[in-house]
Amino acid sequence: MKNFTATVRKEIASKPPAPVCCRRSMLAGLLVNAECGIDGSLYVRLTGRECIDTAVTLVNDLYGKDAQPDYFGNYGRAGADFYLSSHKLSLMISGLSDPERISEQPDFFRCRQCRKAFYGGLILSCASFCDPEREARVEFTVKDPARASKLTAVFSADGVFPTVSGRRGDTSLLIKKADGVESVVALAGASASAMALMQCGLVRDYRKDLQRRSNCDMKNIAAAAGASARQLAAIRGIREEGRFSSLPDDLRETAKLRDDHPDATMAELAAMHLPPISKSGLNHRFERIFDFYGKK
Repeated sequence: MKNFTATVRKEIASKPPAPVCCRRSMLAGLLVNAECGIDGSLYVRLTGRECIDTAVTLVNDLYGKDAQPDYFGNYGRAGADFYLSSHKLSLMISGLSDPERISEQPDFFRCRQCRKAFYGGLILSCASFCDPEREARVEFTVKDPARASKLTAVFSADGVFPTVSGRRGDTSLLIKKADGVESVVALAGASASAMALMQCGLVRDYRKDLQRRSNCDMKNIAAAAGASARQLAAIRGIREEGRFSSLPDDLRETAKLRDDHPDATMAELAAMHLPPISKSGLNHRFERIFDFYGKK
């Protein structure tokens, strides 16, 4: 699922909202990075066929403008520069930068579905998802820091708390937690993509659990191998010194079993005794063997 961004965008573009207020909210998300002039002019660069086509349709339907974007290629993706003139549209977009109303929800949210449409527009225009099979993460690139603050307030109202960072003159809103990424996609109405995210999350968690278990097993194996080597070295030293027959009967039994089963775990070795002994009892015997080996 390497191009998950394209998958989400296609799903959102395939289900455009019907109510006028929701279509206006989606357009606001699409034009969130538009530069607004005091004369009512707007300029924005959009990339991706779904994003461009949706913006053209909404501008034409809502404002009666014959949007004529200048198309160009952008590393194999469609790109377009929009030059528009609409005081109403310019006021709606520039209102997202109003420093006195940063914490307020946008004026164009008129019904419960407007938020969904706005999220859809944002994802179409400025969102970039990581491959969810590797990591749950989405980045929204917003040129205006004031608008980034506005978006942060919108996200926060829905229980999603992005991290704000700046680079190369742009501001990025980063959502790194899986539940936050899933929430944003679901809120945008991309239910199939949200389900795919959840499934990828389950697979990631399963793989991480397997890796943790594997690492734990490797550590245990290494520890067991080290302990066995130390035990065998002490037993070999006692034999070389000719003192093996001087070991007490219980310790001699344990030493013989370890010699015969160098790869056995402590639990397995304890069960081989007649009668079986506990692991703590076996540890105590080896401590006595080490003490015996140290007394020459």
